[in-house]
Amino acid sequence: MVGQNGEADGDEKAGRPVVVAIGASAGGVTALQRFFANLPERTRAALVRSELRLELRSSLHRLFEPNAGSLSLPIAVRFNGSVHRVLLLVQGTEDGELAGARTAGVMFIEVEKLPEGVKTTERQASDETVRRLIQELELTQARLRAVREESEAANEELRAANEELQSINEAYRSTSEELETSKGELQSINEELQTVNTELKLKLEAISRAHSDLQNLMAATDIGTLFLDASLRIRRSTERVTELFSITPSDEGRPITEFAHKLEYDDLIKDARAVLADLTPVRREIRSRTGQWYDLRVRPYRTVDNKIDGVVITFLDITDRRQVEEALRQSQMRLGQQKSLLDLLRDPIAVWDLDGGIVEWNRGCEAIFGYTRAEALGQHKEQLLATKIPGGAFDEVKARLLRTGKWAGPMRQRHKDGTVVQVEAKLQLEALDGKRVVLERMRTGDERDA
Repeated sequence: MVGQNGEADGDEKAGRPVVVAIGASAGGVTALQRFFANLPERTRAALVRSELRLELRSSLHRLFEPNAGSLSLPIAVRFNGSVHRVLLLVQGTEDGELAGARTAGVMFIEVEKLPEGVKTTERQASDETVRRLIQELELTQARLRAVREESEAANEELRAANEELQSINEAYRSTSEELETSKGELQSINEELQTVNTELKLKLEAISRAHSDLQNLMAATDIGTLFLDASLRIRRSTERVTELFSITPSDEGRPITEFAHKLEYDDLIKDARAVLADLTPVRREIRSRTGQWYDLRVRPYRTVDNKIDGVVITFLDITDRRQVEEALRQSQMRLGQQKSLLDLLRDPIAVWDLDGGIVEWNRGCEAIFGYTRAEALGQHKEQLLATKIPGGAFDEVKARLLRTGKWAGPMRQRHKDGTVVQVEAKLQLEALDGKRVVLERMRTGDERDA
């Protein structure tokens, strides 16, 4: 028996691969088999004929490694004094006793005995086989070296790739740390943005409330307001402005010079430009073509940072006030005429407030009481003249005036020099400018009591 590595092994039950040599006849090969069986176990492979040793090792290698049997070419082997052609057949065995081991059956097939003359030829063929095998071995060794070099180069490349991967891993780790840092910064920025967003939201709500307050204020004041930019283009206007200008909300951004107005006022644009130039407000009372009167004011438009960014024109309807002023002027004119008429009368006539002092004092009063108009105005009549009612009181006279609006009777008045003046008085209560005034007309006798 011969093992896979070419060493002899006599224990078939040890489980190691063995080689069984089977002779083709009871002759020469069988004798070779008996010869191997009588040798020590570790020297059997070493004692295989040199002609068969190389082919045996190659066949066993092909059988155990690729698991393929083989049949060699005829090999010239000298034994029993002559040269014989021997075929070497190596196949796996199926022996029941060796079923669990890797075994091979080696069959030495004796083909023929060669004549003595072909000895040299057979030896030459054997030498050629050896050379061929040596060349194959050298080629295999060269390939092995090339494979080893390629393997070393591949190992170097793998080592370099490993280093690159380690560098990339370090870069990834550094990038990961930077990303963690950036994540913290982004979280901080996000919190700041949330705070700013909250503040902006509060400011937006405040601006919205201020805008609503401004809209309601302009609507409540009922004042026409026109906002123009520095180029006199419409920026905003209230509803009352549409009574004077044909302006709609879609006209914002258009120059005010493109619109006609209903005012008897041709210097509106001139005054607006003058206000932009010298920042001096302009105020005028302008009449419209429909008979309405407006208090027109042109002021510079100032931003919160005190920059001039246009003008503001307001139109306040003062028609009622102008009518009242006109009525008051007419009333004052009539009152002046009445005063002049009172001064021309000789009878003393005085006008005094029921709840206050004297408001009118004519020349007749100056003549009989000695007090000038300047001295009498504003004084309480009953205190200045020490008025006495014969058989009654002055408060009773006031009460009678409040009830009936009239009173007539004698009165005792005091002159400036202290003498007493007896008069017949007629009193009449009137309403003048929201006040209760008393018109008093007096007549005197020819005597004055001391």
